[in-house]
This record gives sequence, C-alpha cells and structure tokens, in this order.
Amino acid sequence: MKLEKYHGACYCENISYSFYTSLLENNWRVRKCGCSFCTQYKKHVYCSDPSGYVNFYVKNIKLLNIHNHGTNTADFLVCNCGSYMGAVMKTERGIYSVINLEYMKENINISDPYNLKWQNELSEGRIDRRYKTWTPVKDYFI
Repeated sequence: MKLEKYHGACYCENISYSFYTSLLENNWRVRKCGCSFCTQYKKHVYCSDPSGYVNFYVKNIKLLNIHNHGTNTADFLVCNCGSYMGAVMKTERGIYSVINLEYMKENINISDPYNLKWQNELSEGRIDRRYKTWTPVKDYFI
C-alpha cells in the first residue's frame, strides 16, 4: 500500500517532521495524554502508525529542549518557540515516536481524540505497548 507523506513544523520552523502512513486520516488513532507534562501544553493531540515511519529534523540544535519525566522512557521534544512536537523512545530495538498533530501543515480531518491515562503503567509494559503502537523513526537528529 502507498504511504502518504505529511509535514509538521514548530512555530519558528526549527523542528520539523515528515510522517509517512498508509492509513486514511479518519483511521488514525488520535489521542490526548492526561499526564502532568502534556497537560501543560494546550496543543497536544498525538498520532502514530506502527506500519509507517517518521523523520525528525532540526535546524539549530541549541533551540531544542529535550524533557524527560515520570518513567524517563521517552524524550519530549520542545522548541524554544514553545512548540511541543512529540515524544521519542530510543531503545536497542530502534527509535519510536508519537507526533503532535497540532503542528501538522496539511489540513487534515481526524477523529476526536481519546484521552489516555498511563500513570499506573509500569515501565516495562509501557515500552512494550510503544513497540506495538508508536511509529518507527528512520531519521533522527540526535
């Protein structure tokens, strides 16, 4: 099946991503996270496709802020302009990500997000779930 390409970029265009998926927009698993980090950002609607892939790019690494919290199993990518672009999990098996759809450049029609609450999930279970549900990353700037 053909992969469609979607683009996202922060307000200042320092951090960007290209998301490749064969899923139709209305079939994307769109979600919001209720953790203390994500709820700090008004714009946070996530998506991933384990059968697709994503590439991340950065123009100036000095403008990138990487946050870790909770279980420290993912890097949360925030630009100095205040844009939270998504989360990345780096493991021996590869790099996986969820992207923040709020910064996608294309005008997309997505389903209503469902709310996530993972505070009681153990680290091992969290990593296993992400292997199954997050998008593989091909190009990563760090």
